[in-house]
Amino acid sequence: KPLPSQEGLALCQNRSSVSFLTLATMSASECLPAGNMTDKGLDRIHVCLTGILSLAPEDYDQPKAKNQQTNLDDISMLLDHQHNPGAYRICQDAMVDGAAVPALLGLAVNGASDAICSKALEVLTRLVFSNARAAEAVAGDPAFLLAIDAVLQRSSPLRLAVLQLAQAVAASHTLAVRSAVSEVVSRVAPQLGDDTFQVLPLAALEVMVSASFHCPENVALVVPPSLLESILAEDDTRPAWLPLDPVHVLICGFLATNVSS
Repeated sequence: KPLPSQEGLALCQNRSSVSFLTLATMSASECLPAGNMTDKGLDRIHVCLTGILSLAPEDYDQPKAKNQQTNLDDISMLLDHQHNPGAYRICQDAMVDGAAVPALLGLAVNGASDAICSKALEVLTRLVFSNARAAEAVAGDPAFLLAIDAVLQRSSPLRLAVLQLAQAVAASHTLAVRSAVSEVVSRVAPQLGDDTFQVLPLAALEVMVSASFHCPENVALVVPPSLLESILAEDDTRPAWLPLDPVHVLICGFLATNVSS
C-alpha cells in the first residue's frame, strides 16, 4: 500500500492535537475553558487577519501567499483552547466578525503550497470548534462544500485535514448547519473504504458519528450495513483501522443507535 510522503507525514504530525470527537463525547464543563476571560492575542489576530485579507483571490496560489504562513500559524495558536484558554473564544469571534471564512476556504483549496492549504484547514477547524456561530459561518459559505469536494481529491494529509474540519462542523448541533452536514456525508462516505492511509477511514467515521446526531437518515444511506456491523464487532472482523478502546466502542455505539432509531 502506498505510504504518505515525508512532507505529508510532517503535515499530519503538525495538525491540531485536539481530538474533537473525544471532546464531543465529554461534558463541555469538564474539558473546555471559558475562552472569554481575557483579550490575550486579540491584537495579533487583527494584525494577522489584515495580512491574510490583503490577498486577492487570484493571489492565493501565487508565491506571495506563502508570506502568510506565519500569520496562519499565529492565528491557529491563538484559536487553540489549550494554548490560549482565556481568550480563544474571543479570538474565534473576532475572526468571524472580520469575515475571515471566505479567505480561509480559498487558501485551503488554492493555497500556494500544501503547507498553506493544511494550515488554512487547521485554522478553520479550530475556528469552528465548540463555536456555533463560527460553524454556521463556515457551513453557510457557498465555498464550504466546494472545498470539501476539491480537497478530498488531494493528498492523504490534506484529506485528513478537511475531514477534521467536516467533523468539527458536524459536531455543532444547530439547525443552521444541518443542511450542509446532510450534504457532507455523501462526500465523505468514500473515505470509509480508503485503506491507503489508515487514519482516513477513522476520520471519516468520526464525521459520520457527529452527522448522525443531525441527519441519521442521510448517514444510514451511505454507511453500508456490513460496515456498521463490522465496527460493532470485537473480533477479527473489526476493521484494522478502528481501535478497540472505550472511546471508539462508545462512538460506534452512538452511530449504530442513531442510524437505527
